[in-house]
Amino acid sequence: MTVIEGFKRIQVSRKSFLAAAALALGLQLPAAGGAAADAAKDEAATFLRAYFQDFNAYVENDGLTDQQRLDGFRQLLRDGFNLDQVSRSVLDEHWKAASEAERTQFREEFEDYLIVTYGKYVPAFEPMTLEVVAAREKAENNVQLRTNMSTNGSGQTFIVDYALYKNDGAWGIVDIRIQGFRPVAVHRSDFSGYAENNGVNGLLAQLREKNAKLSPDLLREQPE
Repeated sequence: MTVIEGFKRIQVSRKSFLAAAALALGLQLPAAGGAAADAAKDEAATFLRAYFQDFNAYVENDGLTDQQRLDGFRQLLRDGFNLDQVSRSVLDEHWKAASEAERTQFREEFEDYLIVTYGKYVPAFEPMTLEVVAAREKAENNVQLRTNMSTNGSGQTFIVDYALYKNDGAWGIVDIRIQGFRPVAVHRSDFSGYAENNGVNGLLAQLREKNAKLSPDLLREQPE
């Protein structure tokens, strides 16, 4: 199943699903006790709420040019996701075999791939309301949150589960499940399978080619 095919399985509005899927990627959420665990869950929840405040501000800013909107989308990805950890997860066992240079190149190409794959849907994004309804500290610095999310326009509500990881004092999303569908798992199947048959260098070449074909003008680096 491709990511786009997965979109079609979700019985929510197209706009609301694409917004969650693009910004974001099975959770069972039993109670976890302890002051440290509670603090970590609170931190993760606070981060996610603040992130969606930034997301809503971005969506509601009608004064952006097309390029500014795409640059802002890239920055939202960087601010909200631990893209290093997501890249490691997507490449799976091939990450260990890859050189540092190959890892860096994959991380960069994967970010561009997310931009050109999901950036076309930016005009369809809507402001969203997020409610954290359950939390679990799976391991140290690793928290899973279950949320109810709804679009501010239609008010349609759906469940999204987030896995967040704290690295060097900063929280970031590393996985997402949207009503049972996990884009990260689909990307892992596609990329890891291709690397199995063609090697990491072959995967990198394929990603560069695909990114260039999809939309070269979307790949301008976000200014520092």
